[in-house]
Amino acid sequence: SWVNQQLKWDNLVFSDQLDPRWGNVSPTNFDGPAHEKVSYPDFAIGGIFQFETLTDLQGNIGFAVNHITSPNQSFFNIDAKLPQRLVYHMDFVIDIGEHGGFYSKRQGFKLNPGFMFQSQASMSQYTLGMNFYMMHVYLGLWYTNQKLAYDKFSTITSMIGINVPFNDDWRMKLMYSYEINVNSDDSFTGPSHEISLIFEFDDLNIIQKRSGSEIMGTLRKKSNSP
Repeated sequence: SWVNQQLKWDNLVFSDQLDPRWGNVSPTNFDGPAHEKVSYPDFAIGGIFQFETLTDLQGNIGFAVNHITSPNQSFFNIDAKLPQRLVYHMDFVIDIGEHGGFYSKRQGFKLNPGFMFQSQASMSQYTLGMNFYMMHVYLGLWYTNQKLAYDKFSTITSMIGINVPFNDDWRMKLMYSYEINVNSDDSFTGPSHEISLIFEFDDLNIIQKRSGSEIMGTLRKKSNSP
């Protein structure tokens, strides 16, 4: 991607411009930027490996590297490189029992454990948890922290949702998540709420056949999520 950033220096207000009585009345003595615009290319790369076994187990293992070249984003002719951001993730879908249609009472459920690690400069973050899926209802619980331990600043996210299949190839998911932050003294901040509406398509024809030939093949997306 190509990034273009612009800094409007005249719109900023600094402490030396403020008068206790009259407010913003004085010009600033701070030196302005060397460049009002900064542009640079920003590259990323990633990959994902999907697999499925004969024992009702599916999985995804992937990675991503953002800001590969660590571009300099400074307006002041100093070294202010954007650190690389690394992301590793994996999740598995374990199918237990049999499943019927949307209104079926046949029992069966799916477990979807997952793990993600993110790192940028000196900061790192671990996320792990599990979703439970039964009778087209989702339940999930996820934990995020800078370490694989219960200390410092942590985030706990609970989720509930419903999966509405319209046919064998596409479906709608409606999700609600509730998130709270846990501090080192066991106090809580938040919460925050999020509602998601997702449409999934397993088979999608980008361009249909024309004059006996197919210009572009079928883009086939197989979803490993429940």
